[in-house]
Amino acid sequence: MGVIPVLGEWVSCPFLGGWMRLVRSREVLQLTGLTADQLREWTVRRALIQPDEPAQKRGVEAKFSWQAVLLLRLAMVLRTRFHVELQPHRELLAAARELLDNVSFPTLWGRTLAIYDLRRCELIPLRAFVAPKRMLSSSGSTPTSSYYHMASDCLIQ
Repeated sequence: MGVIPVLGEWVSCPFLGGWMRLVRSREVLQLTGLTADQLREWTVRRALIQPDEPAQKRGVEAKFSWQAVLLLRLAMVLRTRFHVELQPHRELLAAARELLDNVSFPTLWGRTLAIYDLRRCELIPLRAFVAPKRMLSSSGSTPTSSYYHMASDCLIQ
């Protein structure tokens, strides 16, 4: 039987009325598949996705909640698989973060994130998802339908 490492540390989370586990930057790299340069670019230079606890000084790692980690994974999939330029879609990333901030992690089970025209998103029950005939292809072609689904790409295992 293997040992599963417990990542992160517990921190007080007053806005959620409890405690939340945050993970450090190097753990985020393992969970998302990002390189250190990509993580720094997206979280510091471009500020597309904010860490929950920014690094206060050189040599101190930023810390991220599960929402931020999932959002970074989503950004990674949008960029690498669907060839989406992230900067023009920062409002979509902000909307997804707001959506995730209002749910607990266990409630995501059996749900998928639906993204419409790269402008808005919602969490829908997986059984409610009906694929349209034309979906965005992974080759980066322009979607002819306003709806596509990435559930299999957005799971962090």
